[in-house]
Amino acid sequence: MSDSIPPRPHATREIIRDAAAELALKMDCSADDLANHYYPRFDGYEFARELERHAGWSTSRSMVDDLDEMEWLVDERVEAAEKQWFADNDIKPPLPIGTCVLCRVRDRFGFIDAVCEYGIAKYLVTPEIPDEHEKATGGRWVIAFESVKEAQNELSREA
Repeated sequence: MSDSIPPRPHATREIIRDAAAELALKMDCSADDLANHYYPRFDGYEFARELERHAGWSTSRSMVDDLDEMEWLVDERVEAAEKQWFADNDIKPPLPIGTCVLCRVRDRFGFIDAVCEYGIAKYLVTPEIPDEHEKATGGRWVIAFESVKEAQNELSREA
């Protein structure tokens, strides 16, 4: 992607604090504790354990259920920021369908099959050499535009 396009939004401290404030209202607890002890991809149990260890909380099963919502609240805000970023910057796919790419996240090669209709600025990529699970499921990767680069070798679909 162009150097003039700002980077894709992610779960910033501001986004996390905003989500924590909403959840704190529901739980009648400290938004600061929630924001300061949340880490991306925590489920409610992991989050509860973190709060017990480092914020002195005593948690219950119902609190674990409520804490499960934090990840969703953060993801919802990140998605909204991504939609705004996409619209504001007129993001276009930098590579055409069929391009052989190196996926930086997986450190593997694949072929761009489509632009993902459910993700924001993401490709569907078929692995060049699928593993057993990918063979069994016909699996493709959902990969952000900026997480692939055109392959510099001579891979092809016929190989």
